[in-house]
Amino acid sequence: MGLDAWVHCDCFERGRLKTPPPEEIWPNLEPDGGLTFETSNDELWWRFETWRREEACEHPQMKLVDHRLGNIGLIALIRDQLWERQSEFPVLFGKVIYNGCHAGDFLGVEWLGDLEAEVDRLGTFSIKKTRVTRWMQSWWPAFGKWRTWKLPSERNRIFLVEFQSQMKELIAAAKSVGKPICF
Repeated sequence: MGLDAWVHCDCFERGRLKTPPPEEIWPNLEPDGGLTFETSNDELWWRFETWRREEACEHPQMKLVDHRLGNIGLIALIRDQLWERQSEFPVLFGKVIYNGCHAGDFLGVEWLGDLEAEVDRLGTFSIKKTRVTRWMQSWWPAFGKWRTWKLPSERNRIFLVEFQSQMKELIAAAKSVGKPICF
């Protein structure tokens, strides 16, 4: 289990489809920016899904950007690291990392400016060293300073930098097409 995030492309709305939808299929634009097709006919539904996933446009599954932000444990690690400063990250805590596996919801475009400011602030955040790391470094100052072996706090910092980079990419994509970030 984990947290995935994506932004739907706008190829359907802008008429930039490689292939039009199959006959008898009239996609609906949903509030999250994606396309759906309501039918009780399984064959028609599968034709729509195949078209949407593989044939509609240049973007896989009609997603402009698609990221695995982390598994449930890594998202919990971010929450834990930021916990003492959560008042500085209300959108991030309340809409993105409130748990590590939410799905089926989205962050509307009206939140993108606030989220962008919070994600930028992540760059100034320093990861806390664990008690074990601090103890080991008090006895052995070079502990964890090798290139091939990283301290847990250094691995956490690398993960936070990657998370920040992915969030910036999602925000930029959402702004470029005027669509929400989906989870």
